[in-house]
Amino acid sequence: MVWEHAVLPFLIEFAPVWCGPGYTIGLRRGRNLGAMVISIMAEEGISEARRLEIKQHVRDILPTSFHDSTGFIFGQGTIEKLAAELDDICEPQNPYYYYEPAMGDSVGISLGEGDDNSTSTLGPCIVIGQDPFWLVNFHPLEYAALRRAEGPINLTLEHPSPDDRSICLKSRHEIFKTTESNFTLGKVAAVSGANCKATRLSSNPYWTEVGLDPQNIVVDWALCSASSQQVNFLRIPAGIGEGPTEPITSISDVFSGAPVHSTGRTSGLQRGSVCLSPSSQP
Repeated sequence: MVWEHAVLPFLIEFAPVWCGPGYTIGLRRGRNLGAMVISIMAEEGISEARRLEIKQHVRDILPTSFHDSTGFIFGQGTIEKLAAELDDICEPQNPYYYYEPAMGDSVGISLGEGDDNSTSTLGPCIVIGQDPFWLVNFHPLEYAALRRAEGPINLTLEHPSPDDRSICLKSRHEIFKTTESNFTLGKVAAVSGANCKATRLSSNPYWTEVGLDPQNIVVDWALCSASSQQVNFLRIPAGIGEGPTEPITSISDVFSGAPVHSTGRTSGLQRGSVCLSPSSQP
């Protein structure tokens, strides 16, 4: 309540003056129990004098009980939604083929020789009615949908992505020793909407807790037909380390600070936590 109704509005009002047009404001847990960290990133950086000024103003707003448990992190940089060139950190951790696909595996749509193929990460297998489907993000497949006159429905999803097969070939995987390999996973059956414009009201209890109306959030999904029902596991690529190995049979409510395990074609296995509040950008 203090953050959403006092500190954040104050920072948003004065951040354009202090930080310029490109800034990000966030709140996360500190290392010690009960500690909070306010993170502010600006494109041009923030001088030491300005940092002290911001700290003092926020301290004046905070109740005394929060003074010792609230810290600050100041950074310089910007958040870019798209990158023209991929950094080394974007090298895929899990681009390989598996006889039994699982959450975190490489999938994509082939557009033919000499064209950029659409690559994504395989999500969970879900059952709708009596029919099983794979769940994936739609935005990596959108380019393929635009390239095909018939649109996104009935595009063939393959595992691994056509762009990743050269990595498998270089590693001399057994599956490529036969000319009869079939990489088809299924057909795209439904999508959320083009250009990530489809939205729904957030179900995160955070908004109710702080007395605000839920925000609209962008939905970004596609359903691909599956040949059979699958037990969902997180794929843990070799060399990444240990992770959860129990079958995933249920979902959890969202709550601030909840621990999270995720797995992806590019990132591999990752660990994190749900943010205490949504980050704010101009």
